[in-house]
Amino acid sequence: MKIFFQYFLVLLSLLGPEAFAAFNSIYDRSPDTEDILNHRNRRLPPPPKNIKSNKFNPSERFEVALERSEAVVTLSDSEEEGSSSSSYEVLLGTNRKIRDKSVSLGVVGGGSSGVVGVRADVKIEPVWLSAQLGTGGDYMTWGVGARKYLFPRLRFLPFLDVHYSEWLLKEADSTAADYPFPAYATKKFFENSYEKQTARLLSPGLGVAYLGRDGLGVELGAQYLYSLQLEQGAVLGSLGLVKYF
Repeated sequence: MKIFFQYFLVLLSLLGPEAFAAFNSIYDRSPDTEDILNHRNRRLPPPPKNIKSNKFNPSERFEVALERSEAVVTLSDSEEEGSSSSSYEVLLGTNRKIRDKSVSLGVVGGGSSGVVGVRADVKIEPVWLSAQLGTGGDYMTWGVGARKYLFPRLRFLPFLDVHYSEWLLKEADSTAADYPFPAYATKKFFENSYEKQTARLLSPGLGVAYLGRDGLGVELGAQYLYSLQLEQGAVLGSLGLVKYF
């Protein structure tokens, strides 16, 4: 091999400086090992510098590996917006946050829905808009509203909301019929307990919701239901089980 290389150099010297120049240009264009391994030409993170000794230390090696993986994810984030970013967010658990949700379906007891009802919410920044249907046995309810979560990065989510709802009372068999449940509130919504009538209610409220890692949430709230016709109202509590998507 050495003899062949010497003959090759002699041949180049006989051909002149042009042959040396051509050989150098071909050598410069050949890819090196780093380019072959990094075929996407992506800027690689520098090697970690916090290795304290040459002795094997499991905890230290774990910290180094974690540091390097975070550097790779950060670079992927800046170069490939989209898939890498969303994967990293899921890894950190930010999919639990309300700010990553856009739709919810729930079952609610009490409040402006009556005794029990169902509710659907859609996020339209910066609030959530809702529609609900409910019943109280002798009456039906429907309503629309808006909600604002105050601290969307937390798992416990305090909120403020306001609803407009209508309670439709059925006609009773006799004038001696009792007010439907909850009687202390329906007395302030309906003129009497036996005629068919509609109560129009405006309901500001507040509460707190808990959002779990699987998108399942529980909420506890209180609303002041004010009758726009009779100009009086009552406070009602609510408890809901909600699934966020």
